[in-house]
Parts: sequence; C-alpha cells; structure tokens
Amino acid sequence: MSNAPSSTWSARDLDAYLDLYGVHLPPEQRERMLALAHASADVGRRMPRMPSKYDEPAHTYRLPL
Repeated sequence: MSNAPSSTWSARDLDAYLDLYGVHLPPEQRERMLALAHASADVGRRMPRMPSKYDEPAHTYRLPL
C-alpha cells in the first residue's frame, strides 16, 4: 500500500469551494460532503489510467513469408 494521503480534500479546501459557489450547508451536511469528497477521490485513484499519449506501439510491419 502507498503512504499517500487518503484524499486531497481538506476541510479548508471544501469550505473554499463552498464559498466560491455561495453554498451554505449545516455542519452535518458539510461533514457528509467532506466524507463524499474523500470517498470519490479514493475511487478515482483506484481507477485504471490510460497510458501516456507518448506510449505507442512500435512502427514496424513484417510481411508474411
């Protein structure tokens, strides 16, 4: 397992995001939204990623004999 943090969202990040869009939530809903942010970030990290756009097959072709 990696030692990376479980989420990149902090309570301060969430508050800034909510303030940016003028969303005012009760404390229990804010805590739920923070938990959902952690869960969705964790799921996103577990999803397989596309290889780099620079990773491509070799440009060769062999004719059959």
